[in-house]
Amino acid sequence: MRCIKIKRYLPAIRKMVAIYLYQMGLTQNEIAYLLETTQPAVSNYIRGKRGQIQYKDLEEKSEIIKEMAERMAKENKKLNEILCEYCPKLVG
Repeated sequence: MRCIKIKRYLPAIRKMVAIYLYQMGLTQNEIAYLLETTQPAVSNYIRGKRGQIQYKDLEEKSEIIKEMAERMAKENKKLNEILCEYCPKLVG
């Protein structure tokens, strides 16, 4: 990840992506691979124990984050491989 602007939003983005991917039917291990984290971390994102969404502007951009998750699932792309592309849409 090269963009410093997105760094403070990353836990919330990971949480939202993890939830979307889980809703699409991916396993926690598959999600962990795409987020480049561990399965227990994914479990905590899904259960709301990690990555609290503190930024209202990210909640408003949930469709963009959902699009990212769909693309990750479809193309088997890791979050860090596509995050820079979406950074301007997420944090301007």
